[in-house]
Amino acid sequence: VASYYGWPVSTTHCIVGSMVGFGLVYGGAGAVFWSSLARVTSSWVISPILGALVSFLVYKCIRRVCAFTLWTCTNNARCLASNMALPWLVKFLKFICLCLWFLKYILY
Repeated sequence: VASYYGWPVSTTHCIVGSMVGFGLVYGGAGAVFWSSLARVTSSWVISPILGALVSFLVYKCIRRVCAFTLWTCTNNARCLASNMALPWLVKFLKFICLCLWFLKYILY
């Protein structure tokens, strides 16, 4: 349907949908592992919500610690501290991404 109308299509959605459709046609409802399908589809719902929450928290942290103090800074020590915090924040976020990447391969 999406291809017919020219809408963008995710290859992951296409592959999962094709496998479920083929399983239903070939072997009926018993041929589909519904628990695995529930895990995959729940990740499609949870990922954008969790991504929005994390990006909002990162934005608030950067705004409070780094960006906001640059314009309202009256104390040079506070300005220096806020400028030094940003690289550590980036390193922390890279560490979180790396941990999640390893966790993905450990669990699956």
